[in-house]
Amino acid sequence: MPSERRCLRTSATPNRSLPTGFSCMTFMRSAFFTFIAVFSSMVYPACPHPLVDTSQWSTVNVGPFKMRAPDDYRQDKTQGYDSQVGRWKAEGEWVLYDFGPYTEPPANLDRYRDVNACDEEIGGRQARIATYRKQEGGYVVAAHWADTGKGDKRLSVIGEARNPAGRDRLLAVVRSVLFEP
Repeated sequence: MPSERRCLRTSATPNRSLPTGFSCMTFMRSAFFTFIAVFSSMVYPACPHPLVDTSQWSTVNVGPFKMRAPDDYRQDKTQGYDSQVGRWKAEGEWVLYDFGPYTEPPANLDRYRDVNACDEEIGGRQARIATYRKQEGGYVVAAHWADTGKGDKRLSVIGEARNPAGRDRLLAVVRSVLFEP
């Protein structure tokens, strides 16, 4: 009959038998790292990384940062009140940026479908990215940089597309942001 080892029993933990060669410390270490791995994936989920070729895209210089955009994007007139804003449109897609001290991240994501939010370093700065679907249709990509390295200025980039391919292009646009020194 194989020998058994038992871990310390508490009222919260049942008396579990461990196979020979498997110490209580190994069991506890394994449980701890499993907990950390699961918890970390819940707090910092993996950001989706669709493969989009941006090598033929144009670089758009908006002053405090640059980003790459597909050649079919055309700048659209827009006016900010307390911040610098810009908007580009293409067939079935648009992207907008808001750069200033009062720029806020997207809120109320719980009212959308298929929400995926994550943290990622983009352009040398930490960003929060969210992708989701609107109830009436359409795919949205939003990113927010609370620290742009430009004093109290923050940046949000948000875009909408009709289909998943457009959403993937918007993710590539967001990931191309590069802050000017």
